[in-house]
Amino acid sequence: MIPDRKPRFKVVKRKSRCSAVIHGGSKYGLKYLPETYVYAPEGTLGIFTFKSEYSAKQWTMMWSVFHTFSDEVTKDLIVIPVIPLSRGKAVRHCSQYVDTEGLDEFYDDMTYCGACAETPSDTFAYPGVFVLA
Repeated sequence: MIPDRKPRFKVVKRKSRCSAVIHGGSKYGLKYLPETYVYAPEGTLGIFTFKSEYSAKQWTMMWSVFHTFSDEVTKDLIVIPVIPLSRGKAVRHCSQYVDTEGLDEFYDDMTYCGACAETPSDTFAYPGVFVLA
């Protein structure tokens, strides 16, 4: 049963529907198919979402500039609505690295902020979500 919660917004790749910032072959590269439940890998901050669709779109623009993605990569990112399955937590910092090795290092020592990037103020992470569309 889907909890009665307000939707949050997730950025994913248009074609693969995988996490926006890492390839689908990674343990962090989750797939967000419509009407499915998705759970964060153990030991992570959770599934990153935004309270507003506007913030998700702003993050997409910021991320593409920060990582010098081409317009083609940015066009491949879409924002989808998800429903949190439980309480989440505000996230203020995340890994600035987007490969499996970099994320492993970040999660091994989250106190080292040399590998941190600041997140938008309405970024929340959840242990699991239900994908609406």
